[in-house]
Amino acid sequence: MFSRLFNRKPRLDHPRAEKRVEALHSLPSSEESVFLKVANDDDDLNVRTTALKKLTSIEHISQFLDDAELGKLAVELVCELIDTKHPLLGHVLVRNRMLERLENGAQLAEIAKQQTSSEDIAETIFCAQSTTVRQEAVALISNLDVLNHCERISRNKDKSVNRLIRDRLAEVKQLKSKRDSTLSRAEQLIDSASRSNPTDKHYTSLRSTQEANWDGILKELSDLNSQLHDFGVEKLDLDMLRTRFPSRAKSLEVDETDPHRFAEIISKLKSADDQLEALEGAEQDWIEALRAQKAPMDLSNEFFELTSRIRSDKKHDVARDRLNERYEKLTSVELAIPDLKVRDNWPKLWQVRKQAKNHQQHVERFMEHRDFIALDNTTQTAWRSKLSEVASQCQNIVKHGDEQFESTLAGIDESLQTLDSKIKDGALQPAINSERQVRRFILRLPENARKRQFDLLTPLSSELKQLLNWKTFATQPKREELCEKIESLRDSPLEPQKQFDEVRALRSEWNALGPPSTRDEVDLQKRYDEAAEGAWEICAQWFEEQKEVRSENANRKEALARELENYIEDTNWEEVEWRSVQQLLTQHLKQFKDIGDADRNRSRAINRRFFKAYQAIRDRLIKHREETSKVKEELIERAREICEDESLDDRDRINSIKELQAEWKAVGPTFHKVEERLWSEFRELCNSVFENRRQQREERKETISQNIDEAKDMVAKLLRQARAAKTEFNASAVSEVEAKLEEMVLPVRVKKELDRKLAQVDDILADRKLVSQQMEVSERYKLLLEKDAELAGYEANDSPIPVEWYDAVQNQMVWFESRTPLDDESALRDIVLRAEIEANIDAVTTEDEERRLQLRVGDLATTMGRSKESQTEVAERLIRDWVGVAHGEQPLRDRAGGGDRGCGAVRRAG
Repeated sequence: MFSRLFNRKPRLDHPRAEKRVEALHSLPSSEESVFLKVANDDDDLNVRTTALKKLTSIEHISQFLDDAELGKLAVELVCELIDTKHPLLGHVLVRNRMLERLENGAQLAEIAKQQTSSEDIAETIFCAQSTTVRQEAVALISNLDVLNHCERISRNKDKSVNRLIRDRLAEVKQLKSKRDSTLSRAEQLIDSASRSNPTDKHYTSLRSTQEANWDGILKELSDLNSQLHDFGVEKLDLDMLRTRFPSRAKSLEVDETDPHRFAEIISKLKSADDQLEALEGAEQDWIEALRAQKAPMDLSNEFFELTSRIRSDKKHDVARDRLNERYEKLTSVELAIPDLKVRDNWPKLWQVRKQAKNHQQHVERFMEHRDFIALDNTTQTAWRSKLSEVASQCQNIVKHGDEQFESTLAGIDESLQTLDSKIKDGALQPAINSERQVRRFILRLPENARKRQFDLLTPLSSELKQLLNWKTFATQPKREELCEKIESLRDSPLEPQKQFDEVRALRSEWNALGPPSTRDEVDLQKRYDEAAEGAWEICAQWFEEQKEVRSENANRKEALARELENYIEDTNWEEVEWRSVQQLLTQHLKQFKDIGDADRNRSRAINRRFFKAYQAIRDRLIKHREETSKVKEELIERAREICEDESLDDRDRINSIKELQAEWKAVGPTFHKVEERLWSEFRELCNSVFENRRQQREERKETISQNIDEAKDMVAKLLRQARAAKTEFNASAVSEVEAKLEEMVLPVRVKKELDRKLAQVDDILADRKLVSQQMEVSERYKLLLEKDAELAGYEANDSPIPVEWYDAVQNQMVWFESRTPLDDESALRDIVLRAEIEANIDAVTTEDEERRLQLRVGDLATTMGRSKESQTEVAERLIRDWVGVAHGEQPLRDRAGGGDRGCGAVRRAG
């Protein structure tokens, strides 16, 4: 690009106008857009003129028709390219120039016929300069309205053409008079044929003559119709006239007394499929029947009403068809506002606006027409609705056109003020830009509104040219200074990058001064260009190195694009880790951007290839995230349903929410902002469920704490009571406490601790019970021994045993039933020894020792294999044996009952 910038061959951005002209001539004719841009934007008129001449498109050339400098040339070029039927003939300048160039009247007539009104056609004809061309055009015009307007215009302008027009009008008048005369002859012939009598012997020859004359009249009227139609005169309906001529009677022998013939005609007409087509034949038959006899009055009235109704229906059908045709035509018109971003569409806007305004008027007149008002209510309502829409659309187009017109005028006023301000401030380039902006605004207006705006622009354009001349005087020192700087860079070059920046900066400053306008400035231009070429040489090699770097960058970028393409082909998109896909896109995009500039010739294709693959993967990722968003929205709805479902308990609700959380995590992420919104909503629902559980746990914890304190108090109180009771204690209190503890919700650890303390209470109660039982046994044994001593006294004294003794013994009386008065001291002695053995009392004598050994051996033999008896059972058995044999006072009683030995010891042990 920079090589071309400092190349000495002609180029379009060259400061010298002749160089730019040479560059235009060197371009091929296919560079239409370049020619158009230069013709619009260049500052030199000669360059713009050359560019305009290079244009070949009529649409592009037509943009300059209203240009103050290039308008005449544009008109000439357009007239060379268009024919006499081109739409641009609607432009006043083009039409006038074409009229000057016309060579024959046929071309003039074609141009004139493109006008809409007769008056415009006539005025267009007389815009031609050549009298001969006007005469030829008038000779080709046959419309009476146009001829009348031409006659009025030519009265004082062209006598020869006026005479020709008067001759043609006289010819039309003569043709009309001749047609009227022929019509009169036709009416007379119809009347004569109607009055001819079929019974006349000359009827056949008379009818032949009449029919021959009738054919001649019809042919003459047809020729006159064609001639007058060329002059725009409406044709006569010869078909209707032909039906009025009566047909020749078919038979002269008619039953004059039979009225059924008329009834058959009526019946045949009624039963016809197409009554209108059969009507003419029925009327001919009716006339022939009337020649033979008079029709009955009722049948005549019926026939007249039937034919009138058929013709009326046909008339209404025709009117309805015409009305429907007009309705379809009005509603089928398609008008649209063109795209005003395209400069060529502004003339189309004004054309569409004019068409819309005319169409709106046609629609309004149609809705006021009597045939439209005569329609049935349903059809009229439907049509009126559709027509109102069409009228509204046309009104909107007209309104939009008016708004664009006003906004364009406002833009012109604002741009003119800006131009004036820039000229006063001495800002040359902004002023030039503003002047071009004003011209572009003016060219947007319709043709008839441009002249006034160009008149407002002319004085400012003159001031701008004067400012341009002063600018040349002011820029001379600056150009010399820039030449010195660029020569300094050429002689003392800098580093490549700095050298390039300085050269480019100086070139920008030089270009900002504008193109040279004097010989001195041209010489400075040459001096600057030569120095710039020398300063540029140091950058050439650096650009070659940069080119290699950009080529390598292009290869690296192409490799990244290839990797993405291979990834698309090799990946199973039904089973893919989308997080890795996102990481891949992020990494490759960052690498692509970090690589730097690539070779310009390959950069666009590589960028297109890379971003095509990138976008393909990204589209898949976006589609997946959209699906993920939908799934997460469904999970949110399910979570909301779970929260609102009162049939679930807390455990089931929490388990369901945990399952949804697992599904949420398995789905994966979606778009960042969407993910934040959805996660916030989902998390709020989940937190509400777990918050309820937390509150319940807090409440349960508080309840359990209260239960623990209460349970510990009850058990401690029960334990204190159990320990404080010396004799009796209510054992049911333990059951009550255990029942209360069973109903309470308590931790297992606490419950075990309380059970352990309750076990202590049970142990205390068991010990207390054992002691009580032992005390009861001891007291009972003591009582039995006392009663035994009392009984022994009664037995020794042979005294009667009192009743009180029996009441005290009660159930243990059976123990005393085996008492005998025998003096068996050995048995009592054995009992005492056995008691002393059980009480671990030492033997008193050797004999007692020996006997105790015998008793021990005997006891082992008798108790072998049996479980050991308790001390209570042993004591009970010893006492039972003693009281059973100890009759009367015994010397061993002290050892057995009252002393520290014998049964007393056993009693103490029990």
